[in-house]
Amino acid sequence: MSKLNEEQTAIISDIVANAFVDDSIKIISHLDAIDKLDEFLKITELKSAVRKELDRSMLQTKKVLVVGNGLAKEVEYGQQCRNIGISPANFEFYLDFEDGAKIDFDKYKDNPEYGGIIVGAMPHNGISKGKYPSVIEYIENEPGFPKVVRSNEGGELKLSVSGFQKAVLELFTAGALAD
Repeated sequence: MSKLNEEQTAIISDIVANAFVDDSIKIISHLDAIDKLDEFLKITELKSAVRKELDRSMLQTKKVLVVGNGLAKEVEYGQQCRNIGISPANFEFYLDFEDGAKIDFDKYKDNPEYGGIIVGAMPHNGISKGKYPSVIEYIENEPGFPKVVRSNEGGELKLSVSGFQKAVLELFTAGALAD
């Protein structure tokens, strides 16, 4: 319940609205500096609109398929993309262990829209594996697939946040994501 009456709320509203018109950059910079910008965007219900606009200004790349047992939520991987400066909208996530067996990887073969495939732990057998012992070996060795990067952490195939970030940077520095 508000401690202000309607008249007080209206007065403060006018003052704040005028301040935003005159000093919006200063106010936003201050909120960001004190780690309150995210909270402000949630309260004002502007967070998704701001995120979409910021994503549009990020580096547009070829698409990246991300498949394997995700140890984090999609939003966390998306934040890593943003931290690197790449739009997470270019990433297609399948983060369940069983997804690797269900995906028809052949639709990514010779597909110029895709610049890379990041893989984590997944079943060896699946719809697409050809004559190879595993799905991952199939997409790594069969000609025509985008560059495949294994997300590793501590020498194990893991789709952790840090392993994902390393894999994205590897694709980026190899030039595989250039549009």
